[in-house]
Amino acid sequence: MRSRLVTVVLALAGLLAAASCGHDAKGSGSSQPAAGAGLARILDQPKLGSLATASGPSLKPTTDAQTFAVGNGWLYNVEPGDAFALGKRLQQHGFVAGASRFYGRDPNAPTTGPEPLGVTATIELRDAAAARAEADAQFKAAFKACPGGPCATAGELPVEGIAGVQAATFRRDVRGERMYEYMVVFAKGPVAAQVYASSLKKDGMGGAVVSTARTLYDRLPAS
Repeated sequence: MRSRLVTVVLALAGLLAAASCGHDAKGSGSSQPAAGAGLARILDQPKLGSLATASGPSLKPTTDAQTFAVGNGWLYNVEPGDAFALGKRLQQHGFVAGASRFYGRDPNAPTTGPEPLGVTATIELRDAAAARAEADAQFKAAFKACPGGPCATAGELPVEGIAGVQAATFRRDVRGERMYEYMVVFAKGPVAAQVYASSLKKDGMGGAVVSTARTLYDRLPAS
């Protein structure tokens, strides 16, 4: 799933440039509006396990669905060319605001090989039903097969204290290195949230992902 990021950075850069143009005032993500900034504050955590906040801008709150989709398409495991379609679907589902925070490195940045990274992300939508649908879509996207067939082995990740949580672990080989990935997805009120991390060590980040997800869940209001 996440290993595809290495091959799509240049295409993402072009899409990001396009997404910053042509929006009307209603959808501008050039500033941090109240809704997006609120989500960013909820994500305000300096570390995810052993991973420190990535260098450069890591908090990216926006009220523009297209901008969020282009910069965070990995949430749905979409190819860069499908980011605008994702943004349109988010608009149809009542996208209000979205924010993400990166740890270790920006998942959209180029890399020469597998490197540990972490992400926390939130999307506010029009209502709780839309948030549950988006959380479900994110979780299902993690199981998409790589070109030519499956490229990861999935397992369970036990999580307690989060209503309706969906969680999993993944083991995959990336450029000769074994990577272990952990993700927790849930919805609370009108917000869908995901916590993800990868590690070169087995069981290296599972506990941190679960504890961070619980903290995020507790910070979010019920409605």
